[in-house]
Amino acid sequence: MYRDKFDVDVLLFLEHKDRELEVIIEIAKILKYDYGLSVAIASALYDRINAPLLVSPKVVVFHSYGALVPIVHAMYGDQVTYVNLNWEQMLSTINKRLKKPRSQFSKSVLKHCAWGQNFKAFLKESGVKEENIYVTGKPSITLLRRRALTYLETRDALAERFGLDKKLRWLFFPMTCLHAFFDDYHVRSFINDEIDEKTAFARREYVSSTLNIIIKWIVFLEKEIKNKNIIIIMRPHPAVSISQYEERFKKVAGYIPSYVYMYKDLTAHEWLIASDACYTNYSSLALDAYSIGKPAYLLEPKPFPDFLKYEWFNAFSRLMTFEDFCFSIEEQRNNSDKCKINVVDDQYNLNLEGIDETAKLLAKFAKERLQFPKHFIFDFFSAIAKSPRQPLGSLLRSLAMRLHMTKFVKSGIALDYFNPKEIKSRLK
Repeated sequence: MYRDKFDVDVLLFLEHKDRELEVIIEIAKILKYDYGLSVAIASALYDRINAPLLVSPKVVVFHSYGALVPIVHAMYGDQVTYVNLNWEQMLSTINKRLKKPRSQFSKSVLKHCAWGQNFKAFLKESGVKEENIYVTGKPSITLLRRRALTYLETRDALAERFGLDKKLRWLFFPMTCLHAFFDDYHVRSFINDEIDEKTAFARREYVSSTLNIIIKWIVFLEKEIKNKNIIIIMRPHPAVSISQYEERFKKVAGYIPSYVYMYKDLTAHEWLIASDACYTNYSSLALDAYSIGKPAYLLEPKPFPDFLKYEWFNAFSRLMTFEDFCFSIEEQRNNSDKCKINVVDDQYNLNLEGIDETAKLLAKFAKERLQFPKHFIFDFFSAIAKSPRQPLGSLLRSLAMRLHMTKFVKSGIALDYFNPKEIKSRLK
C-alpha cells in the first residue's frame, strides 16, 4: 500500500487495479494538490490487515460494501467517516438483491456515492437515509470523455506498443465472464439469503455456455466473413487471467485465430477509445461506449435469464445468432438510433465531472473531522477472528507478492498487486 504518512486525511481502498487505480490516482491528486490533504491508497485484496494498522485516517473510502467494511469499522469505530464509491451500480434483477444495503451501518452511517438518479432511487428504496446519498456522476466517465478527444494519439500509441495494424478495424470485446471460471466452491460462496443454489449454478452455466458460443462465433469468422480487415481485442474480467482465456479457446475451438488478441495491459477505457466498436456479453462498457459515440453491441447467443437482465439492455442491438454477429461486423454503423431512451442519463449524470465531485466530497468529509482516530486493536483482531479466511488470505497474498513468490497467487489476482513506488510516481 501507499501512504503519505501515518496520520492521513483520506484512505482509499480499491479492488481491481486495471479497473479502478487510474480513477483513484486522479482523485488522490486533487485531494493532495488542490485541497492540501494527505492520502493513503490500499488494495482490498492485499491490504485488509496491514492498511488499518499502518494509517490513522479521517475518511475511509471503499470500492463497495463487503467483508472489508466491518473489519475497518472495528479498528476505528465511529471516529472516521466511511464512504462507499459503489463501483458497480448497474442493477440487474440479481444485483438488486445482492447490492441492497441491509445492515444498520450501511443504511444510517455509511455515505454513498451515486452516479445518477437511478442508483440514488435504488438506495432510498433500500432504506438508506437520503442525507447519506451524494450524486457525483461517474468518475471513470470523466476520464473517458477527456481521453476520447485524443482518439488518434491513443490508437497510434497502442498500435506501436502492441504491434497492431492501425489500418484495420479494431473490435473491442470487454467480457463479463468471471462466473464462467468458477469451480463449485466459488459458486457456493455466492449462495446467501438472496441467492439460492439453483440461481448461483444457473448463472455459472449461462455465462460459461454463452462464452463458449461466443468463442465459436469468433473462430467461425475466419471462414464466413467476407471482409477480413478486422482484429478482435478481447479483455477478460479483471479477476480472470489471459492464460485462462487461452485455455478456454483451445478447449472450445482447438486454437486461437491470428486476428484475436488478448490483453490485460492498460485500462479498458484506453482500448475502448482506440477501437472502432464494442462487443460485450453484458458489461456496462457498452454504456460507456455509447457515451462517447462508439457503436456497441450485446452478444446474446442464449436469451438472458431473468436474473441477469438489466434495464438498459433493450437500448442496444442484441446479437442472438452467428448471422447477426457477421452482419454487425460487415455492415457496421453507429447504432445510436436504436437507443429509444437516453440510457446514459438514466445511469450517469453527465453534467457532473465525477472525479472532481468525488474529490470535493471527500475533502469536505476530511475537513469536518478535527482529529485523527485512535486504533481499537482488540476489536480489530476480534473482528478478524470471527471471519478469518479473507483477511488471512489477503495477508498471505501480500507476503507472497512481496517475496516474489507469485506462483502461490492466482494469476488473475496477481495483476491487482501494486507497490508504493508505483503509486508515488503516478501521483507526481
